[in-house]
Amino acid sequence: IKNPLSVSMAAWLGIFPLSAYFFSKVSLISVISNIFIVPLTAIAVILGFIIFFLGLISIPVTNKENIIVARTTEGRNPVIEAYMININTTKIILVLFGRRREFKK
Repeated sequence: IKNPLSVSMAAWLGIFPLSAYFFSKVSLISVISNIFIVPLTAIAVILGFIIFFLGLISIPVTNKENIIVARTTEGRNPVIEAYMININTTKIILVLFGRRREFKK
């Protein structure tokens, strides 16, 4: 846990002054969340390389892995789906740009 913590703290310390200056906000939860994200990213990169090299050797094996990835990205994987939030992009755009017009008046 020491290595992910040091990576997380280094990233946070590097971004802290920029975030405070440009956005006037600082995320304190990012240090904690990065402790979990950094190891998952390493696993994802390793699995990506494995899938790539298996694709060079055997197409049917990678087809099965592609189905798993497709279900995960579509939210059909029940384990992943439990942690996903469904947000309609159109609603976000309308809220952001709708309020922007109100401020211009």
